[in-house]
Amino acid sequence: MTDKKCNECFYGTSSFNLDPCKSCVKFDKFVHIRSFKDDSADSYVYMTKPSESEGKKYDSGKPDWSLLPFKAVSETVDVLTFGAKKYGPENWRLVPNAKKRYLAAAFRHVVAYAMGEKKDPESGLSHLSHALCCLLFILELEKDDGPSNA
Repeated sequence: MTDKKCNECFYGTSSFNLDPCKSCVKFDKFVHIRSFKDDSADSYVYMTKPSESEGKKYDSGKPDWSLLPFKAVSETVDVLTFGAKKYGPENWRLVPNAKKRYLAAAFRHVVAYAMGEKKDPESGLSHLSHALCCLLFILELEKDDGPSNA
């Protein structure tokens, strides 16, 4: 081993025969991991152990799916399942003039809800969940069209 010092507790080289510098204050936190270069006993990559007290997860700025209102989403999935049984899965993609027709259907469900009818008489599910499905279909079709037609 050469007398190179590691950079932040890791001895860097392009070889798979990596050794931590023994002058590192965190030398005792290195672990041996077998190299995928070859099967010789000398080929190891040395890495630091994760902190014992706290793990790391780099998810800052990523979409937070936990923000979805899952009760509403669950009933919307029930509407999608009802529709898939009635018409077939993905049938909504094949409907001619789909965006206009699903917008009209969404309005019908919202108006029925606004007039006091909470549940769709055929499915027994919320008119709002039906409207949301229609709006999701329209949004998905918009995304499929790409930015030029949106």
